[in-house]
Amino acid sequence: MAPNTPSLVVILSMSAASVVVLILRLASRRLQRSKMDIGDWLAVLDILVWGCFLGVVPGVLIWGTNNLTAEVREALVPGSEEVANREMGSKFLLVHRVMYISVLWVAKGIVWSFYHDLITRAYNRVVLMWCYGVLLLTYIIPVVVTLTECKPFELYWTVTPNPGSCVRGLTQLWTVGTLNIGTDILLMGLLVPVLHQVQLPWYKKAGLCFLFCIGTFLIVVTAVRITMTVSQSHSQAVRTLWGTAEMLAATCVANAPALYASARKCVCSSRAKRQPPPADVERGGLPAISRPSRTWNGWSMAWSSKPSTWRESKALTWVTGTTITVEREVTVSRAMVEPVLDTGIHAKWIGTNGPGGETRTGAEVGAVMV
Repeated sequence: MAPNTPSLVVILSMSAASVVVLILRLASRRLQRSKMDIGDWLAVLDILVWGCFLGVVPGVLIWGTNNLTAEVREALVPGSEEVANREMGSKFLLVHRVMYISVLWVAKGIVWSFYHDLITRAYNRVVLMWCYGVLLLTYIIPVVVTLTECKPFELYWTVTPNPGSCVRGLTQLWTVGTLNIGTDILLMGLLVPVLHQVQLPWYKKAGLCFLFCIGTFLIVVTAVRITMTVSQSHSQAVRTLWGTAEMLAATCVANAPALYASARKCVCSSRAKRQPPPADVERGGLPAISRPSRTWNGWSMAWSSKPSTWRESKALTWVTGTTITVEREVTVSRAMVEPVLDTGIHAKWIGTNGPGGETRTGAEVGAVMV
């Protein structure tokens, strides 16, 4: 049978675009010489899953499957080459459906890892780990449904006689769609404690909200895919086309924060290179210039008049009601502060024994540096 060339070209193009997005994420981390985090390793896993998907989807569309109308099935000659091709295409379809679920849930894992880097409070960490368990469970359920909808198992690739309605995969469609939308809403809800925890100007919080509220686009794509698949349940090309579009959207949304942060970081680095460094920075110390005071855990912090020194002060009230001001100076070894996520959330000290004597990352430093 002739392949569905237009649909195949579009599907392969969307798949290639998804892989490019993942490679760009990993390449940007490599160029910045940053350590691989959970999200980066999940991106590597996602590339492998996409590779499996690309390996089976041409066979599904070129050879066809056993999801046929009664008229087409009756016209087939048992033992013919077309029947053999459809049997092989149906086997590929089973792998295709598992890879489709895997791509969507790996993308959710990448979003979860982004929250994991932001959330530091113990209570919110518990909620985050609970959500991790939910994501794992909701991945296992649709995979099990996909592999158990037809009984016996051979019906998945039986062309003649009629294997029944299980080959249409409508139970799998509704199960995956419902859990997909539910977990998307769950991940969007995790944004609330993040915004409550970090200290950001309102406009930066609004930008972060917009960044993740585009996740609603995924819900729309999923709903459209379910509608189109149910209305054309015998067209595997339509189902695969919309499924690939959903996978592409999930990949782009999941990796958008990392790509945005890398782009911002490159812009900031290029601007910094065009500015001559102060004399004491060249000597390896902190610039002896005045900067606006910041606060961290009640400490008012600013650069001291001495190179390589923080000046900190904090008002303390005794039980008697007497208020005193405590001051201290902290020597720091280097003047570089590097944005980790240039969404204005937090920054990281590079090679310092900064305030408190340790290297810090997280939202608390963001309250100081943003």
